Amino acid sequence: MEKVGLSVAVADAHPLLIPRADYVTHIAGGRGAVREVCDLLLLAQGKLDEAKGQSI
Repeated sequence: MEKVGLSVAVADAHPLLIPRADYVTHIAGGRGAVREVCDLLLLAQGKLDEAKGQSI
């Protein structure tokens, strides 16, 4: 996790991973955690509204 630009752990990750993560999702793995991270990245880039307008 130290070699990536942004390390992420899901809310229910192994307890040893959570302190090493730059960001811990509010949502558990398999329940939308990846979507949470994607939305966060798009928001930081100012592209969230545009991306939501393109989704089905």
